[in-house]
Amino acid sequence: MAQAQPKGFRSRRSFKMKLIASLSAVILIVFCLSGYISYRIHLDIFETELSKQFAKANEQALLRLELRIQDIYRISDYVVFNPYVEEIIMNSMSERDDAKYQQYLDRIELDELLNKVKLDAPQLRSLYLYNLNGQPIYTNNSLAVNILGDEKYRIIAANLEGTDGGIVWDRVALPSSVEESGFRDVIVASRLMKTPHLVTYGVMVMIFDETLFSKFLTSLKEKETGRVYLFDPRNQLLYTDEPQLDRIAATDLLDLRQTDILTVDENPHLFTKSRSEEIFFSLVSSVSLKDMQEDSQKIVEVAVYSAILSIILAWILVTVTSQQLLRPLKLLMRGMQQLRQGNFETHIEIQTKDELALIGQSFNAMAANINSLIHEVYERQLNEREAELKALQAQLNPHFLYNTLDTIYWELYLKDDMETAKLVLSLSEILRFALEPVNEMITVKDEIHQIENYLNIQKARLKDDLQTVIRIDEDVEHCLLIRLLLQPLVENVFVHAFRDKELDKFIEIHAYRHADQLRIEITDNGCGIDSDTAEQIMLRSAGTAEQQRRERLGVKSVLRRIDLVYGAPYGLELVSGLGTGTTMKLILPYQTETVDKGEQR
Repeated sequence: MAQAQPKGFRSRRSFKMKLIASLSAVILIVFCLSGYISYRIHLDIFETELSKQFAKANEQALLRLELRIQDIYRISDYVVFNPYVEEIIMNSMSERDDAKYQQYLDRIELDELLNKVKLDAPQLRSLYLYNLNGQPIYTNNSLAVNILGDEKYRIIAANLEGTDGGIVWDRVALPSSVEESGFRDVIVASRLMKTPHLVTYGVMVMIFDETLFSKFLTSLKEKETGRVYLFDPRNQLLYTDEPQLDRIAATDLLDLRQTDILTVDENPHLFTKSRSEEIFFSLVSSVSLKDMQEDSQKIVEVAVYSAILSIILAWILVTVTSQQLLRPLKLLMRGMQQLRQGNFETHIEIQTKDELALIGQSFNAMAANINSLIHEVYERQLNEREAELKALQAQLNPHFLYNTLDTIYWELYLKDDMETAKLVLSLSEILRFALEPVNEMITVKDEIHQIENYLNIQKARLKDDLQTVIRIDEDVEHCLLIRLLLQPLVENVFVHAFRDKELDKFIEIHAYRHADQLRIEITDNGCGIDSDTAEQIMLRSAGTAEQQRRERLGVKSVLRRIDLVYGAPYGLELVSGLGTGTTMKLILPYQTETVDKGEQR
């Protein structure tokens, strides 16, 4: 006795430790899962709101920039379409000696005119006007960059070839005597100077400091992680504050949606893109999400710490209450073992008056009633299957139609109207086939013969607009299947797949063997269906009463009959797409008739 007690104690302690371990695992999983879900929800909400605000700020910045660029267009139009400027530049190409002095006076007046224009554009660092000979007629250059040389001018003029007088933007590094590197990045806006009659008379080159764009885009920069990318109407990168241009390709930025998240340098970044329909500029801005995600991860850390504290409290609680809880649980376990062995007369002793007593009483009631319930459920399922099979048969049982069609056939036959008589014969055979008991098995050959009767009727109605192909492999001709399984599917093609198709209707039926299965494919070139509709059709739920009332013999009827007769894994597969037709594949067991008709293989 002294040795048996510690063994029982160790047994109870082992179960207690298992209980503690299980509770600890559940608590840890629940808290970690809830923490992660909270983290994801918080992150998604924050990203959604940030995306909306960031996209709105991006559009506002582009709108301000649009107004500024329109001012530049207005200023350039004022210069280009000024008749006095046109006259001066045209006169500059004169080679007469008496025109030299006049050209000198014209340039003085041109300086006075364009100096006023420059006051309207403070970011305009340099302004050049050239005649068609490439000769500079007007030069106003700041100290920030050196005077535009002939080589740079030729490059700019080459970019203007083929343009219609619109401004061509470019980002150029020009020599500068004030920069330590010897060069300064500037924005060059150039255009061909054309008369209202589209006659080119010169070239206009404007050089702007990058503050033309940067002063309007600073609001989009979040700390040091924000970046902006401005693209001109040619989708060329015109301005960016990104020091490392190889971090992300410009083509990837242009392919972005309005808001998108990309990984740059192993960190997630939120990108937003806006495009102006007035000046055709595109603005892309980005902000790093790393700091936001790090802050959100604190939610997971709090959940983990809470789980650890809960595990400690659970261990204390289980240790204190295990002695009272385990005794009735052990009795319940013994009763469950007896029930598992098939002893439905098991009865456990109730020793407590708490919730465990209710569990014990419920267990005793369950053990007393389970046997009768099993028999009742089994018998009810058999009755339901038999009733459903009879209901399906009842839909195909109009004897009087067969007799009437047989009379019509002989009337047509006697009148020598053989074509119509054949159609009536086909319909008559279909009805006679439907009148036979639904629970009898038939061969694939006989089932296909009824489908041919149905297609003959359709061909007579549609003439040359219907093409049919029926292929039956020899090893499946005598294969057995349930009656009237194919016709609802073929009818479904004409009712639904061909409802909007007037010409060139095509349907193919192919029966073949695949391993231990009989497979029959029905393919059409109809309108097809999307994946959501196909999923709803294949759903085998009973549906509402209204839905059941509307159902006809079709896909759901075939699915239900296969389920009743064969069960899993046999059924129907549906492959379709909008505008690409539909393929319905029946998967049935491979069963053939034996010589004595008494067995099936």
